[in-house]
Amino acid sequence: MRAVLPIEAYLYNQLKAFRAGRRPHQDMRYMSRHMSEDEMKSLSAYYAQLPR
Repeated sequence: MRAVLPIEAYLYNQLKAFRAGRRPHQDMRYMSRHMSEDEMKSLSAYYAQLPR
């Protein structure tokens, strides 16, 4: 069975994957390369708290 990450951790990991090039997307790679770790964590927390 696959482990489920909380949405905030999932979003943060996706931003890190874009920055590292493990998840290909030209625009997201560009944006994430210019973000600090704190900015990525804050952005992930913000989107995680939005209603679904």
